[in-house]
Amino acid sequence: MQEISLPWTIWLTDWRFEPVPIAAAIFAVAFYYLAARRLGQRNPHHRLTVGQQAAFWGAVGLTLFTILSPLDTIGELYSFTVHMVQHLLMIIPIPILLLLGVPEWLAAPLFRLRPVDWVMRVLTQPIIATVLFNLVFMGWHIPRLYELSLTNYTAHELEHLMFLTTALFSWWPIMGPRYQLRTPFLKIAYVFVQKLPPTILGAILVFAEAPLYATYANQTARLWGWTPLLDQQIGGVVMWIPAGIVYLIILSVVFFRWIGNEEAEGMEQQGTFA
Repeated sequence: MQEISLPWTIWLTDWRFEPVPIAAAIFAVAFYYLAARRLGQRNPHHRLTVGQQAAFWGAVGLTLFTILSPLDTIGELYSFTVHMVQHLLMIIPIPILLLLGVPEWLAAPLFRLRPVDWVMRVLTQPIIATVLFNLVFMGWHIPRLYELSLTNYTAHELEHLMFLTTALFSWWPIMGPRYQLRTPFLKIAYVFVQKLPPTILGAILVFAEAPLYATYANQTARLWGWTPLLDQQIGGVVMWIPAGIVYLIILSVVFFRWIGNEEAEGMEQQGTFA
């Protein structure tokens, strides 16, 4: 069986036009600005900041990029590493940017709807959010389910939808507009627990002695000439190291904010008793 390397031009030519995600993105952007404008008319203090808008646009843009760019086709057909990059984008930067882009006052009207409030209150509880995300993330990387997502379009789209939604729930207790964990210590512990699934999966992939996924093992076209095992190992490193760095950064931000708040409170107390 002769193996060939994929031409680099695939990164330039294999972009797709899919009406449904593009229409959904347009609707999301329109709803975002119309809702912000209406609420801003009621309260002049309700204004989207440049940072919030940039975060929201980043979430929308990255979502379209992961779905419509060559990442999807190459990851689905040729390279496990590219597929892991796609999954990493779905579970870390996209939900984080979305939460950073939606201020509390913009989300408040949705939470006045009792069904929405109840669902979000339940699904964003730390234990439930952690279990849901872990089951979805680890479950879809079981070889049989993973292969199903590669060969069945509906399963593939369902996998991506589940990644995005459960990742959103998992980040909510840290930075959601409502129902955040109350203390920095709990946030630090929570982020540490959330860091484990990508680390465990990455380690399994790196130290596996044989390819785990038949689609890549049987593919004759190789990305950069990588063997299936090397491709799998590099994909494991992608899931292990970059994800770990992001979680470490978030842990550091929460920790130093905690220390800063403690110091500020201490100085206020000293000023009170002076």
